[in-house]
Amino acid sequence: MLSSSSRALEIVRVVSQHQWDYLLGLLSAQLGSVPAAQPSLPAPEVLCRMLTELGPVFVKVGQLLSTRPDLLPDRYIRALGTLQSAVPPAPWSEVETRLLEQWQRPADQVFARFDTTPVAVPWP
Repeated sequence: MLSSSSRALEIVRVVSQHQWDYLLGLLSAQLGSVPAAQPSLPAPEVLCRMLTELGPVFVKVGQLLSTRPDLLPDRYIRALGTLQSAVPPAPWSEVETRLLEQWQRPADQVFARFDTTPVAVPWP
């Protein structure tokens, strides 16, 4: 059963916003209401937007799925393939917070040089 954590609520919010009825049904079933409907994926572009909004772990899942044409139709593979190079960078403030949690000191005290500018293709 899903807990009432803020992350779970964030996932429900994003799924609801993009109106992915199948996952909403699964989440509702987990929360004790209605049974899930027949599985169906959202449109490829919608799936990419959802994964991007949900964050790095979900983007990684999309990137992995983009390499599996045996699991998804070609239009999904092409759309998910964009997650290989075209995702918004995480804000430095979030990255910095995570690094401080892990290392208990700033990145410039751990490394001789630490560039905070993303190296990926600029996000539109």
